Amino acid sequence: DDMMGGMLEVKKEDILKMDIPPPAFISKPEHIWTDEEKKIFRDYEKKVKKLNEEKENYRMSLEDELEKLEASIQETTQNFDETVHKLSEKKVKLEMVIYQEELKIVNLVYALMLDEELGTRENGLRNFLMKKEKEKVSCHLKCSNVESSFAREFADIPADLLEELLQLYRTPVKETVLDTANPYGKCLGSAEDNKGALTLLMKAMDELDSPEHMPDGLDLSIWESFCLARREKMENEELVKWKSKTLAEMQDFLQRRVDDSDVIDSDIEGIFQELTWLREEKKKLQLNLTIQFLLKQEQVELENTEIPEYSDAILISKSIIEELNRDIMAQGEEKIASMVEYKDFSKKIFQLEWEHRKMRMQIEDLQQKARDIVSLIISKDRQLVIRNQGFAATNRFFKSSTVISFKVKGLKCPHLVSHRNNIISAQGTKIEHSYRSLTEPCSLPFVDPVAE
Repeated sequence: DDMMGGMLEVKKEDILKMDIPPPAFISKPEHIWTDEEKKIFRDYEKKVKKLNEEKENYRMSLEDELEKLEASIQETTQNFDETVHKLSEKKVKLEMVIYQEELKIVNLVYALMLDEELGTRENGLRNFLMKKEKEKVSCHLKCSNVESSFAREFADIPADLLEELLQLYRTPVKETVLDTANPYGKCLGSAEDNKGALTLLMKAMDELDSPEHMPDGLDLSIWESFCLARREKMENEELVKWKSKTLAEMQDFLQRRVDDSDVIDSDIEGIFQELTWLREEKKKLQLNLTIQFLLKQEQVELENTEIPEYSDAILISKSIIEELNRDIMAQGEEKIASMVEYKDFSKKIFQLEWEHRKMRMQIEDLQQKARDIVSLIISKDRQLVIRNQGFAATNRFFKSSTVISFKVKGLKCPHLVSHRNNIISAQGTKIEHSYRSLTEPCSLPFVDPVAE
């Protein structure tokens, strides 16, 4: 028992539970270990390493065994699934014909039962509607009886006050808290209760009216008159309290009757809506009949949700559609032609702008040359040559402006033509000014070439 740990056989999976206890000196620092302790620690590390290797080998063997078991289970499951699949196909084929006939029978029975149920439900709703209408009439009668009883209850009040109380009575109350939950039972403000409360009040007043409470020096007749006035005041206050309580209870009772009438009206409206819905559903069921089709092999019935709803569609003649298509095509061709024309026109504008920039650069070049000429000291013969060159440049500019004006005349946009004419006239004005500056008498000092 000491060697085997109390077991007759050591199982292979027990290796996972095995653990080598560390030496007792492992908690001490390493620099104070002896040689014997270091040797024991090295043996301990070897044993731990060997145990870990055995655990890893056992784990790998378990994984291999698990893979084999999974492969075997998968193969067995696949064979079983194939067998079940074949049996299910046979079952489906056998039950298909039975279910088809049962479906026909069920559809017929369902149509009959549905028709019968709709008829029964419609009759029930009609009877319920008649009942609610009778309840509504009786509720209105009760309300009118309550108002008439209110007038009888306060018959001893003047007419103007009675009319004001009647208006207050008809005004609905938001919330009234009663001492009883039953508004149809005995009212707390009844005549018997009021009589008892008045009797108790009078007994208390008798005690207060005794001569013991009379102030000193007051005449007894005056005291008796005061007591009578005070007693009458208390009786009136008690009567007002009782009438107010009765009025509040009657208002609450009337409000309950009004609420009941509103509930009945809503029930009647709901019944009318349900009757309308039942009639529509009955019409749909009569028109949307269930038809059974026997599909061939490998054909599956799918629910098609891509078909749009044509409930609000409008039928239009084919000739109108074709005419609209022709108009659309004609307008499209016109748009394409206008786009091509705009493209060509834009090209011409770009070309004219390029020529305009070219002329501006030529003008700037001529102006720069004129500034250079002014700053130079030249002879009279050279001034004549420069004037001839400026005249030739002016002639070339007028020729080019004439060509551009002919090109602009071919364009179809009047505002662009006027804009281009303004630009050309401005350029001509600038060149003319530069030409005049060149043709004016030179202010430079004359130098005789012979003297030079």
